[in-house]
Amino acid sequence: MRFQNNSKAIILLLLAATLLAGCFTRLPDSQQPKSYPGVTEAIFAPDGKSIYFTFTSPKIYGLFQMNLDGKVIAWLSKWRIGGPALSPDSRTLVFAVRTRDDKGDLWAMDSDGKNLRQLTFDSDYDRKPRFSHDGKRIYFMRHDSWGSFSSLDSGKSWDSDIYYLDLTTGKEHRVTDQEFWRLGVLFVFPDDRHILINTPQYLKETGHSIWKINIDDPGKRRPIEPNMQPFSEQPKVTFDEGNILFAMYSLRLSRDGRFLLFAWEDPAHRWGEDPLAGDQIFLTNMEDMSTQKILGDKHYVSPMDISPDNQWILFADSPEKSKFHGGVFVDSNLWMVRRDGSGLKNLKLDFRGVLDKPPAALRLP
Repeated sequence: MRFQNNSKAIILLLLAATLLAGCFTRLPDSQQPKSYPGVTEAIFAPDGKSIYFTFTSPKIYGLFQMNLDGKVIAWLSKWRIGGPALSPDSRTLVFAVRTRDDKGDLWAMDSDGKNLRQLTFDSDYDRKPRFSHDGKRIYFMRHDSWGSFSSLDSGKSWDSDIYYLDLTTGKEHRVTDQEFWRLGVLFVFPDDRHILINTPQYLKETGHSIWKINIDDPGKRRPIEPNMQPFSEQPKVTFDEGNILFAMYSLRLSRDGRFLLFAWEDPAHRWGEDPLAGDQIFLTNMEDMSTQKILGDKHYVSPMDISPDNQWILFADSPEKSKFHGGVFVDSNLWMVRRDGSGLKNLKLDFRGVLDKPPAALRLP
């Protein structure tokens, strides 16, 4: 999938490689973008009083819990995991773990870091787990490999479908049978009857990339199209495959299904000509598709979560300016802002309380 503006695509790749270490095919050392310590994923706890996050640095890395002021209160895992999700009762954490043979399965542990167990045992790559709102199922994506897009122009990348694990019976069930390519988003609506996905192509249909799908009858689906007209005369991007789609990134659905959070840039911008060019944060009301811009003065931001009360938004930017000072990660790449755009604050992460309490390393099969 190639943008008309190739420089934009290259920049996005380099930023993604920095923020989401391990998700893209490794380049030769001479071509590697410089790696900086930083937060890679972050989610609010269901009560909204703490944040679980993954962090990468040479010595401090893994899954952590902190309070809303940035004080790290628990070092839960010392592994590079993907897509942590917390059960509605806050008792269970589920995440993806990459195995030595470049495959991936879902694992779970208690929210205090104890009782580690493996949930899926498949030859493919399982990721992006999401709990149903009744806590009885875990939905997830299953890809044909861990890997990454072999190139931006690849016609088929990450053939994928949606599955769920029934926590009562322990059995897996397949929801979709479409072999989606570049399936990148999965969320469960609060009615536990519908899911939200993002894919550049759905059954050869063009013009839409975000879909609400009926779980019991996946053929029943409808596109989700935020109203971006107030921000651009031509808010869509034309891709080589012929689709004209919104170039949205880091989509997040609020827990009550009322809001869709995402990053987007006006396709009319050209890199370097506009001081505000770059992905900005937007929020769409799922009832009428009206959209508001949350931030307009930061470049290439990545939304991570919206609080359970829909009042606060977590997002990350480049960790290039972040640094450690005496166990405190200052000028961090993790931020909070209110839904109305006020109250912007940088989270200074204080690891000092957990530095002498590292968890045991995960032993993979």
